[in-house]
Amino acid sequence: MAKYIYRVGARVKGVSAQVAGDTLTKIKKKNKGTLTPEKVVEESRNKDAPLHDCFIWNNTEAANLYREERARHLIRSVQVVIEDYDEGESVPVRAFVHVEGDDSPRYVSTKDALSDPELRQEVLERAMNDLRSWRERYKELNELADIFMAMDTVAV
Repeated sequence: MAKYIYRVGARVKGVSAQVAGDTLTKIKKKNKGTLTPEKVVEESRNKDAPLHDCFIWNNTEAANLYREERARHLIRSVQVVIEDYDEGESVPVRAFVHVEGDDSPRYVSTKDALSDPELRQEVLERAMNDLRSWRERYKELNELADIFMAMDTVAV
């Protein structure tokens, strides 16, 4: 039997990682080796299903959360084109970045975040965490060894 844990930073409520992993494996086996979000939701509808409490079943609440997620996706998707970036080259960059700051989590323009020393440090720390997470996700791929070595030379 496989041992399951949640990745660092995962925000999953309602079920242990072991129960989640075992249940997802059963759903995959039941569906001929395929695991899809649709099948997970379908198998979790019954109140007695192991993963039932991982989902919001109130349609009004779920719809609003979905809209907020779509808004986050929209904000993350918009880029701004920096003209004459390098020798007349135009480069697209994210228009907005997520910051915690002193207030509640929010998005600010990338330009504003990078010109504020505290926000710039926060963005840099998030980038380094993302880099470490990416490395962890793909650590078993030997083909990326050169990239990992390069990352080690710049990691702080």
